Amino acid sequence: MSESIYTDERTTVKYWAERFHASEKELWYESEVSAANKRIRKKTKTLIDLAKFPNKLRSDEAQEMILAAQQFLCNRKTIGEYYDSDSSPITESDFKFAKENCNLEGLKKFVTTRFALTIRRDNLRLLPTEKNFFDDKDFLHYDDLQGTALDPLEPIAVLHESVDGKFCFAVSAYYTGWIVKDALIFTDRAEWLKCVRPKDYIVALSDKASLAYDNKVLQFQGGKILPIVPFGPIDQIYLPKKVEEKLSKITVDLDENEDFEYQPLFCVPWMFLLVAFDYLNSPYGWGGMEGGVDCSSFAMNVYRIMGIELPRDADEQEKAMPESVKLTGLSEEKRLEEIKNAPVGALLFSQNHVMLYLGTDDNGEPSVIHALSSYYDFQNGVGEKHYIRKVVVSDLHFKNSQNVEMINSLTSIGYFKRWR
Repeated sequence: MSESIYTDERTTVKYWAERFHASEKELWYESEVSAANKRIRKKTKTLIDLAKFPNKLRSDEAQEMILAAQQFLCNRKTIGEYYDSDSSPITESDFKFAKENCNLEGLKKFVTTRFALTIRRDNLRLLPTEKNFFDDKDFLHYDDLQGTALDPLEPIAVLHESVDGKFCFAVSAYYTGWIVKDALIFTDRAEWLKCVRPKDYIVALSDKASLAYDNKVLQFQGGKILPIVPFGPIDQIYLPKKVEEKLSKITVDLDENEDFEYQPLFCVPWMFLLVAFDYLNSPYGWGGMEGGVDCSSFAMNVYRIMGIELPRDADEQEKAMPESVKLTGLSEEKRLEEIKNAPVGALLFSQNHVMLYLGTDDNGEPSVIHALSSYYDFQNGVGEKHYIRKVVVSDLHFKNSQNVEMINSLTSIGYFKRWR
């Protein structure tokens, strides 16, 4: 394993907490968090205020959203080399079917929004197909159709259905794409809004947060909000169960469940340590596949546990940070200077990666915690890829496929002004 990946005391909260400066103990108040979220929303179009989502859209508006959700596949005419979950090749007819299954010709002049909630954790995908698009038949962990994973009880606006009727085109608060129809329960807007913008709610404190009922366990991603209804000494919580095709409310004694809190955690830099280190060694999952986190969902979940709403993808997170320092074009010496001035909890961005800054270790080495897929070693100019696929603590000297250390691949540091 690369020496860049730590396995010693630097993988503990205690090690980093002892290095805090007085300014890093300052608390952000609720009003300041709210103001930061407003600034973030102004910088990105990928965070959707579902409470304001219209009841109707023009067909061209809906079509634009469906095509945008296809991302890099939108204008592609042929698929190239991909494999399904059984390692069988994806054919051009498979790709053609998936594109045509978007049912663009079936869009009416005006599209009526339907309101739904997820009844389980499920995937939001770029195209409506049951086939996976893996680029390596011997390593089936990176599906290029994977957008993100949605939690149980995720409110979504449904705009369209696929030709085969198996998929719905869904708009969530932070991503759009196709989800299997049997993962949804439809409801009216009033009931739906109770989950979109609840008056009272609990917050999942990590990706290990779970609720058990009916001999099943529902797991939630960190920062997920669940609406509650005060009910005497014991609260009721909405849970995604179909009872005569309606959403049920389940009585839950939340005092016995330490996976949730009645409000976001206090937004203070040292809290980033407690939250982030709870993910240490958690499995990596591209787009939330296999129940894991990728680099951007790790960053997003850590931040939203404290009430800060970041976009889902790293490139949009980089655009949306309220304050940033650009690193492109700087020397390594100048990069190190800027990073060492960054506050704990700042996000370090490269073109395809995001990491949470911890500070400098005893050797003055800037260190980060992040969900790492892989790194490269080079011998005589030949690179060898090593998969890590978990949340790790490391320095910034691990290399990418171009034989460039991460420190020299960084494009910016994103942070909140008060902490700098």
